[in-house]
Amino acid sequence: MIDRAGVRTALNAIDRYRGLIGTISCDEYGDCGTQKITVIHHIDANDTEASKHNVVFEFSGS
Repeated sequence: MIDRAGVRTALNAIDRYRGLIGTISCDEYGDCGTQKITVIHHIDANDTEASKHNVVFEFSGS
């Protein structure tokens, strides 16, 4: 059995969590995320700043 109220409470408590895709927070509906996805072509493991400029695809839900 899943404690839905407990899941809701846990989601509502997420605020400025540093996740894999950036800092995320959850809204009053339980939607979490940055609402923006960027896919990059990572060329050099030693130069991540340069790879950030190699944007392949970008999507924003807002």
